[in-house]
Amino acid sequence: MNRRPQFLNVLPFCLILFIGCVGLLLIYAPLWHASHFLKDTLALHVGSSVFSDAQRLATKYGGQVVQVGDAPPTCSSSSCVYKFAFRNECLHWLGLAPSTAFGGEVRVSNNIVISRELAAGVERRDNYLEAFSKEEPTLTGGAEARLVEYTKLPRIGIETTPSVRPEVRVVSSEFDLECLVKIRGCTSIAELLPGLEKLKQRGYKVESQR
Repeated sequence: MNRRPQFLNVLPFCLILFIGCVGLLLIYAPLWHASHFLKDTLALHVGSSVFSDAQRLATKYGGQVVQVGDAPPTCSSSSCVYKFAFRNECLHWLGLAPSTAFGGEVRVSNNIVISRELAAGVERRDNYLEAFSKEEPTLTGGAEARLVEYTKLPRIGIETTPSVRPEVRVVSSEFDLECLVKIRGCTSIAELLPGLEKLKQRGYKVESQR
């Protein structure tokens, strides 16, 4: 009687284990990349970081040059806009979560980083949620930080300047990146950007704009 080779008995288990590991890597890859991207983007300083800093970020995380108007996308130290995005493509493809993304935008003018924006969004069947955190040189009225809801888009978030208090800067970038790997995804702005709710509790009011 021919005996079945021993390795054939464990082969199905090994295949299941391998497929499971690959699946987990695909599911969690956006979270890992987004976490590192968030840390490196926050290291950019609006008003002092330069074009080469933005270039390194784009090279490392696959930043795409944004097209302005009908002209072909161009990028130089004189003017450049990089856009970044990390999506839960695997979970969404499996039907386990709505399409969810985290990313950002970095603008350069005259060799200086003039704005830095981070955003998280969820596209659900009945609505679209987007929360953002943006730093730029100045804000209307001379404020160092404010909460803004743009009703036309729609999106809600935090706008700050480089002179904002350190504790507010930290809170303003508190995104819950776990939304990228949650089954059924996140369902509210408070989940996407917990820092927004913290600033509300500190007395910041949301301004509505179109």
